[in-house]
Amino acid sequence: MERNYKKYGVSPVGNLVRARAVGLDAFMREERERWSCTSCGRGAVSQHRGVCSECGHAVGSR
Repeated sequence: MERNYKKYGVSPVGNLVRARAVGLDAFMREERERWSCTSCGRGAVSQHRGVCSECGHAVGSR
């Protein structure tokens, strides 16, 4: 499973390691910032498509 997510820049195991290192609250804040749309500030950016769920803005290479 780990290999399938490399092209999306996501590591499920890495996420677990990071969450344990910084605590769940801090990890969730980091992830919220990482995946929030920088264009509208309301939507979440799909890790698979790189598009905001609210405004449809295409966000770089996620």
